[in-house]
Amino acid sequence: MLRHSPALVTDGLVFYFDAANPRCHTSGATSKDLSANKLTITWNTAPVVNTSNLGSVATNVQAWASTTVTVLPSNGYSPLSMEAWVMQTNSSPNWQTFIGTANQFTQIGAYAGTFAIGRDGGGGGLIVTGLRTITANTWYSFGMVYDGNTNNTVSAYVNGNCIATGQNIGFRTGTINGPHYIGVFTTQSEWFNGNIAIAKVYNRALSNTEMRQNFDAHRGRFNL
Repeated sequence: MLRHSPALVTDGLVFYFDAANPRCHTSGATSKDLSANKLTITWNTAPVVNTSNLGSVATNVQAWASTTVTVLPSNGYSPLSMEAWVMQTNSSPNWQTFIGTANQFTQIGAYAGTFAIGRDGGGGGLIVTGLRTITANTWYSFGMVYDGNTNNTVSAYVNGNCIATGQNIGFRTGTINGPHYIGVFTTQSEWFNGNIAIAKVYNRALSNTEMRQNFDAHRGRFNL
């Protein structure tokens, strides 16, 4: 069992994948969510787990994963937080998704070699690229926090630090819900070329202190 110091933030944790944790792996193309929801994670092809950095999964156009359901509220104005530890191997002029959810089409990923976030991009929401240049074959912790209808604000994080904050400009008015994705978005596009070690989703807006706490809990594993 993996130990973390400081402890991981668990309040509101609704999805948690960690390639280093044996409890995540069942058999073949199936993995298990480590949150209390215990969602089944289905890979397009059986994942290859790398032993460096205590475990990560290589993702690409042929290797990605999704859950069959989400455990986020379908209300588009509900708060959420997302985090991923990733290492990009090949840049692309197009989107590459680290982790995403069909709940209001929210994702964090890379665009043209830079950190990017999207919040209902297809519906006139917030899309921000060029947040931070990504050095290939280097581990990063990327995150995004949306505070819901409190302030309708999205914040982007790199290695535990908030680097940008902006306000959404619009959402779809209906409710949108669907699965979580790792290394792809909606199973059809935006595949991530690289390695993903950790992916988390929360059903609330984490504070700056909590985002830093989660980074500090994992940083030793990645020599940061």
